[in-house]
Amino acid sequence: MQVVYVTLVLVIYTHVVACIMWHMLKTKRLWVPAVDFGSVYSYMFTGLEREDRDEVDFFWYQYGSAWYNSLLAFMLVEVNPRSITQIGVMCVIYILNAIVNAVLFGIFFDQFEVIRRKEKAAQAEIDEANAVMSNLGMTPVLKGEI
Repeated sequence: MQVVYVTLVLVIYTHVVACIMWHMLKTKRLWVPAVDFGSVYSYMFTGLEREDRDEVDFFWYQYGSAWYNSLLAFMLVEVNPRSITQIGVMCVIYILNAIVNAVLFGIFFDQFEVIRRKEKAAQAEIDEANAVMSNLGMTPVLKGEI
């Protein structure tokens, strides 16, 4: 459940960052994102040919591109802001992304540590049971059945 929760938080977080990026793009009209391979191939998923670009719902196309660049920014990849405001906002977003990434790595490392502790505890119980069976002088056939 914790993995599902963290995934949901990441989707909401990248959505908020995508909305901020989309708003900055719509107001300043200076942002030139890095090569957006996600949108280059998006026509394959719309069922439209590349020449029929005018028929694509531009809101979803723009939001999809903003969300794709938000994911790139979350992975701390540069997305080429142009104005001073955009550079400032992206610096803040990169710092937040670094903090969120560090927290996520901490959560996952903690989960791996809990799993490792449980495996060690289970192995200790098996070793203790084997030692008790050996001390009782059980036959190998009886040990195997237990």
